[in-house]
Amino acid sequence: MNPQFEVLGIGRTPMNSEDFREKTGEAAAKSKDTRDFSESGWTDFETRLHYMVGDINDPKFYPQLRIRLEEMEKNGSSPNHLFYVSTPASVAGPSLKVWERLD
Repeated sequence: MNPQFEVLGIGRTPMNSEDFREKTGEAAAKSKDTRDFSESGWTDFETRLHYMVGDINDPKFYPQLRIRLEEMEKNGSSPNHLFYVSTPASVAGPSLKVWERLD
């Protein structure tokens, strides 16, 4: 895996990156879809996981997201961004506004 590859999870649930790593690790360890899961592999990967609280309906969220992504880049994260949006159809429209607000 590219050493610059990192994941920024975003959600409305208040938690910090450490809590996010713990919850994600527990889910990965229990998942039937996780192949070759190992504690040592997870220990290396979890350092690449980050989390921030955000609500796509809040206009103040987008400048905060930009700042967070810029901070991650300054700390060695890849400047390439992939957005995966898992959301109900009821908020799909506002989700697509992400691209406009991040430009």
